[in-house]
Amino acid sequence: MKQKQQVSHNGSNKRFKPNQKYDKTLDYLNSWMEKKGITWKQSIIVRKDASGHSVFATRDLKEDEIVCTVPKTAILSRKTSPLRDIIDEEELAGGMALTLCLMYEMTLKKKSEWWPYLQSLPQVVDLPMYWDEQALTHLEGTCLDPSTIVEENALLLEDYQSIIKPLFRKHAIFNEGKYMNFESYRRAAGLVASRAFSVDDFHDLSMVPLCDIFNHKSGSENVHMECQAEVCLECGSEDHVEHDAPTHDEHVANVKSISMTTNSDIKCKSELFNVYEDLSNVDLLLKYGYAHENNPFDVVSIKPDVIHNAIHDKKWFDKNRWEYWLSIKNTKLEEEEEENEEEDDGDEEDEELHCEFNAEGKPNHTLLLLLCIMFAKKEQYASWKNVKKLIQHVKSQAVTKQMKEACVIMAKERLSIYKDSLDEDLEGLQDKHLPSRHKWSLIIKVCEKRILHKVVEE
Repeated sequence: MKQKQQVSHNGSNKRFKPNQKYDKTLDYLNSWMEKKGITWKQSIIVRKDASGHSVFATRDLKEDEIVCTVPKTAILSRKTSPLRDIIDEEELAGGMALTLCLMYEMTLKKKSEWWPYLQSLPQVVDLPMYWDEQALTHLEGTCLDPSTIVEENALLLEDYQSIIKPLFRKHAIFNEGKYMNFESYRRAAGLVASRAFSVDDFHDLSMVPLCDIFNHKSGSENVHMECQAEVCLECGSEDHVEHDAPTHDEHVANVKSISMTTNSDIKCKSELFNVYEDLSNVDLLLKYGYAHENNPFDVVSIKPDVIHNAIHDKKWFDKNRWEYWLSIKNTKLEEEEEENEEEDDGDEEDEELHCEFNAEGKPNHTLLLLLCIMFAKKEQYASWKNVKKLIQHVKSQAVTKQMKEACVIMAKERLSIYKDSLDEDLEGLQDKHLPSRHKWSLIIKVCEKRILHKVVEE
């Protein structure tokens, strides 16, 4: 999220017009947003179809044009929720805190301050966490292991039973909400995972009305969220406020707004897509419930045991060098992690090695590290007992012919894990009546296999 010291807005407050048919849900939402001070330009319109809401331009938009503004007082967060004191007392934070707040508001229904917004949310975002055992089998062989989903669901249930459920008996406020159970908590968790934004240091993860209607499409983002992230931790003020132990409400007037701003010129009738992270198809499916067939940020992961199976019998394989690579673990090689070099690396001791080929079929730094170690001359390898020297070398290392041949061997081993061929998956995607869960699984398989074939063929 882009940080900005102050958000301004010069648009007028106009009602969204539903696309063709009257939509009571949107009309209800519009009235509520006006009361909350949420403003938007006449230049955008929200439409609703079978897949949900989306935002379109009603005229040509210029770069850096603010299309909507949401006061932070209108968002749902751990600090705006009636549960804020309980959240602080129980020391809850992040996704768990917001999930609890959202579940509570949803069970209040019309009694909730956010009900007009909440009733506009989808009943469920079809994330893998909701898939049944049969649907999960379609993911077998992909980077998204079905067992991982099962484990995550088990952890979610454990958190609910050990942390959340005891709060219902401990705090009387929960008597106001009905149907607070694991299913309602799980639904809220899915909505938080797919729609929440990290707003600022005070609010943390938050549900942001209107801003969460903008869809995401990898490589097609044309708007982004702007707000001040560094704020007072006591009251959320963006100003430098001098106060001693203030209450939540004393400085609420000092908080400002969140805005959605265009990244570039946008043509009339074009859909507005928000900037999220650069996510692989697996991450898109986990967080938002879909995948892109042409995702420039997609990757294929390859586990160390698969790599070992592929190369352990090759003449150039060296057991001692392999073990040395394993001992390094995920040393900070990525350029964006250089800023954190002073942090203690001890927490990474038990992490798995994340070896990947990117969408272009190139090995990531961790995999390139292995290749450098395996093919280095004795003198050079001996100098790499100093890990910093090794890291510096890897950053400037070009992929040699020998390394490419090793990558081909690894890619072929990775391809052997899938049950079906690329052609069979592509044929399956032609079925117009394919259930969405099966469709997303096939798209992930197709994209992963295309990357691996690119490694093999190049």
